[in-house]
Amino acid sequence: MTLQDIVREQTRTILDLLRGAKKELEVHRRNQTAAETRERNFTQEAAGMQPVASEREATLRSLRIKVQELQSQVAQLQERLHERQKECELAEGEHREVEEGRRQRLIAAASARKEAEECAGMVGESQKRIVEYQERLRKERQVAFETYLEKVWTNLVKCEGEAEAADEALRALEHLNRARHDDPRVAELWEARQEWQRIAQSAGPVQVRETAGREVQRIEEELDARFPGALVAAARGGKLDELEEIFARPLGSGSGYVISFPVPVEICKTLDSGATSDAEDLAVRVIWGFAGGIPNTPKRKSRFAIRGNSLIMLVEEALAETQSRDPIAVRLAGGGRVSFLISELPRELQEGLTNDNLDG
Repeated sequence: MTLQDIVREQTRTILDLLRGAKKELEVHRRNQTAAETRERNFTQEAAGMQPVASEREATLRSLRIKVQELQSQVAQLQERLHERQKECELAEGEHREVEEGRRQRLIAAASARKEAEECAGMVGESQKRIVEYQERLRKERQVAFETYLEKVWTNLVKCEGEAEAADEALRALEHLNRARHDDPRVAELWEARQEWQRIAQSAGPVQVRETAGREVQRIEEELDARFPGALVAAARGGKLDELEEIFARPLGSGSGYVISFPVPVEICKTLDSGATSDAEDLAVRVIWGFAGGIPNTPKRKSRFAIRGNSLIMLVEEALAETQSRDPIAVRLAGGGRVSFLISELPRELQEGLTNDNLDG
């Protein structure tokens, strides 16, 4: 078989396909030309119809406007008719409501009249209870203030005892400080205590710090047995110094103020009999402390008196002037002191206390 035969045999199929595709191409081209021709014809026909369409559109628009005008007139007439019908219905309803409201008001007025009569009786009872509660509140505030004064006095007595104990502890601390220089055993214990305290407060292992803490406790127990209270005095660092708040109320006339003292009246009365117990001594110290802190001068008159269940001090001076000075210090028999800060009595307590308790 020759080359031409082989080529012919090999390309027969593709040549048939190629001839078929060419025929299809010719058909498609003819169809394209025909379609383009139809497009031009239809476009020309549409352009020719445009004036007629515009004329018909203008006519339709004019007719629509006239229809809308007539419809608007009809709608307006219908709306006015509906409005008049609704106004009539509303007027009828309002008339019924007014009549019913008038009837209900007459019923409510009769009920309210009865309720007002009942409330008038309850108002009187409530007013009576308010007066009773206000009187009770005044008495409760008075009792609360007296309780506060008793508390301050109790604290003063306690401070007196603590001051004596603190004074003894300071003496024990002085003995300890001397022994640290004179007694080798005490010096050894003191140095060991400081070293163990340093270890206990360090960031070392927990077991080491716990052991150090036990050693500190053991040493302190031995030192406390030999010098009772000395370590407590060393930790406190000085004599007892307490601060108490005591209250004053301006006089109604505005010419001075009144101080209510925490000293029990029965103790003040026993002072006249010459009693010299610790309580009377403490009371005298408080009285003299204030007498020295707010002395009687030509420009400032002050005096003590007993009113009701209170020992009071009347001072002819503006409270703000007294408050601007330092707190009044009272020395305790056992050492140390108590400083009294004078504050104005809260307004509600001023109203709750009677003049018999404060004014002279």
